[in-house]
Amino acid sequence: MHPRALILRLGYFWALLLGAASTGWAQYSESEVKAAFIFNIVRYAEWPQEALPEGLPLRLCVLTRERGNDSLAEELEKLRGRTVRNRPLEIRTAARFEALAPCHVLVAGHDLPERYRLLPESRHQLNIASGENPQEQGAMIGLVLLNNRLQFEVSQEATRRAAIQLPTALLRLAWRVR
Repeated sequence: MHPRALILRLGYFWALLLGAASTGWAQYSESEVKAAFIFNIVRYAEWPQEALPEGLPLRLCVLTRERGNDSLAEELEKLRGRTVRNRPLEIRTAARFEALAPCHVLVAGHDLPERYRLLPESRHQLNIASGENPQEQGAMIGLVLLNNRLQFEVSQEATRRAAIQLPTALLRLAWRVR
């Protein structure tokens, strides 16, 4: 895709999404907005060919709460069957990391339980988390609520270690890039 077309698409998408996040909380739940952020970040992330050979689905794994409702997991489940870069999106959910691996994207939509402390860092796995201090939990991309608006921050060093590329246009939309 031509860089200019990518920038236009990203700009249009984020303008719509950020408008919904700041003015439409009554219309969209926080989990719906987070799921939209996650889906669109995943759409623009690039994995090396060896991580995603031809015909392999893109696996999005969601670390759920052990007990109670997990509305982000429910929203991400709705993405099952969608495609990302001509690949079907496979959704896995579990309360333990071990039950999810291997994943291309690992999402923790809440503060991690004490027994985990950090998301496992793995080559070719994009870690996304929300909650208090998501990057201290090992997130490469952290979803944070600032002034009633959902924002995201990126750890470029962590994405480089995982060999995952994020386009410059996406990085420009981040609240903070470390």
